[in-house]
Amino acid sequence: MKFSEFTSGLLPFCIGQMKKEQYFNEIIGNFIQDAAMDSCPILHKKADTKYRFLRGTRKIQPADAKYLYANRDKEKFSHWIADRTEECDSYDAVAKWLHDNGIGNSCVDDACADLLENIILSLIDNSATNSEFSNDSSGFTHDISLIEDIEKKIKLLLVRVLSRFRKKQLKTKKYILMNYIEPMVMQKVSHHFQKTI
Repeated sequence: MKFSEFTSGLLPFCIGQMKKEQYFNEIIGNFIQDAAMDSCPILHKKADTKYRFLRGTRKIQPADAKYLYANRDKEKFSHWIADRTEECDSYDAVAKWLHDNGIGNSCVDDACADLLENIILSLIDNSATNSEFSNDSSGFTHDISLIEDIEKKIKLLLVRVLSRFRKKQLKTKKYILMNYIEPMVMQKVSHHFQKTI
């Protein structure tokens, strides 16, 4: 599916009272992390360019797609879809649209986030046709990005585990200090004072 097919497919179910430029900004802005929004080159394009992206008469450039993909926040996008479908009372309509396009995920919000991620990834992959992996660039790039995502999650998990371990370690040191070392020191100090008296 192309980006323009995705945006035009969701448009009647998510646009509500928004104008098309705002709709485009909402889709892109909610697909990327908050911290990446100010630096997002595609959000600073002219309104006419954004309309062309929506209509499909202009393609998102691979460099812009790489920025979107590198700064993606699928959970944020899922929440946005949930909010829009609730506000527009269109959850069932979006589910039907996804089903009609061969996507059978029971969670509409996550399905839309996954679909947009794949579309953005395909825009990047199209730029790789001249690379040495051009015969199977989409699968190769997708595999690499999947491995990178897994590595990031493992690193985050390790940080959390180490953080918990350090907290337990500090509690253990404090426990030993208060229950063993401090009483021994106090006993020696009082014994010393008793000798001097």
